Amino acid sequence: MISVGLIGCGAIAESGHLPMILQHGKFRLAAVCDVDSRRAESLSQQAGGCTNLQTTGRELLASEKLDAVVLALPPEVSSRYRSGMPAAGACCSR
Repeated sequence: MISVGLIGCGAIAESGHLPMILQHGKFRLAAVCDVDSRRAESLSQQAGGCTNLQTTGRELLASEKLDAVVLALPPEVSSRYRSGMPAAGACCSR
C-alpha cells in the first residue's frame, strides 16, 4: 500500500482528491491536515476514520512516514511545502 497524506481539506480535496485516493486500491489515506481541525476531522470520517489528524503540514510530515503527499492548497501556499517533500521522503502532487 502507498501511504498518502492530504494537506488541505477544503471543497477541492473533498470533491476531487479524497474520492480519487479512496477509489485507488493501492492508496491508503494515512494522514490528514487542515488549519481548521473540524475540516480535517470531517474528511477523516469520510475516509473511514483516518486517525492521524494534524493542523500544520510540518506536523503531518513529522508525524508519519508517508510515500506521497497531496497538496490541496492554493498555489501561493502550496509552494511553501513542495520544497520540503523530498527531504521528508515523500512524493508531492498538487
